[in-house]
Amino acid sequence: MDAAEVARRSFDAIERGDIEAFLEHVHPRVEFNSLIADADARTFRGHGGVREWWRTVRGSLGGVHFEIQGFEQVKDDWALIKIRASGTVSEVEVEQIMWQAVRIQDEKVTRWAVHRTEEEARAAIGRPSPEEDLA
Repeated sequence: MDAAEVARRSFDAIERGDIEAFLEHVHPRVEFNSLIADADARTFRGHGGVREWWRTVRGSLGGVHFEIQGFEQVKDDWALIKIRASGTVSEVEVEQIMWQAVRIQDEKVTRWAVHRTEEEARAAIGRPSPEEDLA
């Protein structure tokens, strides 16, 4: 299974609200951050951290929805994913575009870093933006 398929299956599990299916694609020692749950700017770790993130995000957004809008395999074990997240907070629909730098090893997500811009996500994996490639 390639990185794009791991990402697609992971987000499908999130959309179904199936944490156990999501965890099948996540390494037990995963590390990640979340723009949605970043009030304390913390790093979540392991399956326990995934469960905590799940409760926080799904609870605060009243059913967050994620849509993959773009995917690029950047290196053998890194991918760049553009995501549209939406949900409802206090009866107001909110939407956010974000970028994930995702590391996948042995068909499991070992790291995901969420960023507000594509440039930040690319910098996180040490790859220049397409504009810099042309320079």
